[in-house]
Amino acid sequence: MTERQKYQVIREFDGFELRRYEPCVIAEVEMSDDYQSATYGAFRHLFNYISKGNETSKSIAMTAPVSQQGLGNSWTVRFIMPRDWTMETLPAPSDARVSLRPIPAKRVAVIRFSGLASASAIALPIPVPPPVTSDARIYSSSSLVQYRAYSSRNVNDSNPRIRSKKRTPSR
Repeated sequence: MTERQKYQVIREFDGFELRRYEPCVIAEVEMSDDYQSATYGAFRHLFNYISKGNETSKSIAMTAPVSQQGLGNSWTVRFIMPRDWTMETLPAPSDARVSLRPIPAKRVAVIRFSGLASASAIALPIPVPPPVTSDARIYSSSSLVQYRAYSSRNVNDSNPRIRSKKRTPSR
């Protein structure tokens, strides 16, 4: 079974839920091109990294979700590293386009949708939830959107074909 990034549901709302994701380490690649070319290209570089394309030729397990974030024609794709790897123990990438970095715990608003993210799917308007106040923080609908995809074959979920749109909260 594919390892998933751990989170806790803080609160459920009509149409979205507020989650707290645990800290993690990511491998990421940023590419500039149209959505499909950039995200597929970045995915290939990241997949090569976890498939022995690193300084020690070690395989690293694939996890879920795979995150995509874009602005204009610049797209970043991220793989979350398995929990047993740290910045100190991960092998350095052989490809200079792959970078590693730690991500602190954070709260996000998640909207679920079915199907795959595509240029036409991500161009559709996203339902905007009202601002949510929690622990003196306001979660704004103007935050940058990240798309997180979960494989339907490898993830044990009540509906594994669901994909999530992850909004990073404003601070």
